[in-house]
Amino acid sequence: MTDVLLKAFQDFMHTLEEGQKLDLESMLDFVLVKARRLTFAEAGTIFICEPMLTGHQNALVCAAIQNDEATIEQRVLTLPIDSFSIAGYTILEKKVLKIDDIPALPVNAPYKFNGAFDRRNNYKTVSMLSVPLLTVEGRAIGVMQLVNHLSPAGSEEPYAPFREEDKHMMESLGAMIGMVIERTALVEEVSRLRAAHAPMRVTS
Repeated sequence: MTDVLLKAFQDFMHTLEEGQKLDLESMLDFVLVKARRLTFAEAGTIFICEPMLTGHQNALVCAAIQNDEATIEQRVLTLPIDSFSIAGYTILEKKVLKIDDIPALPVNAPYKFNGAFDRRNNYKTVSMLSVPLLTVEGRAIGVMQLVNHLSPAGSEEPYAPFREEDKHMMESLGAMIGMVIERTALVEEVSRLRAAHAPMRVTS
């Protein structure tokens, strides 16, 4: 890892401390912005397993989505946890996928790319990093997908494959992000339960 990338990695680790001060929704947006800047990604999405804290996840729900190029339709996006989607495969395998050319995915690939978002938003996904977000016990609770690595200035093509350095960094950061997400969700759940069971104050 170059000195520049190492510095960026360290800076990201520090920003996770800031993210822990936010509510879950704001923290996910915050982390996604930082990850995109670190990897020069034009767009990104975070899917969270639902329910998150029980250990028996049934689906992936889109919790944060950002795109500098497309105007995004705001709608709930839910995916089953199976090997048919890139996100589902990432959850099941618990490993980072670096896909250099989405349109050229072989027909025998163990996952498929759903182009519905691209068609609906007049967008083209070319390259992707799909990163499992893991708890301290190694349980996958979500997926971060970073989309379309921006080419250096002067390149003929707007997008390029993500770098190997990006993959290695996100392999390390995925575990840290997952732990922060789990901790934030637990704090919010405890606060909700306390509020729900708070004794009523009786006045006369």
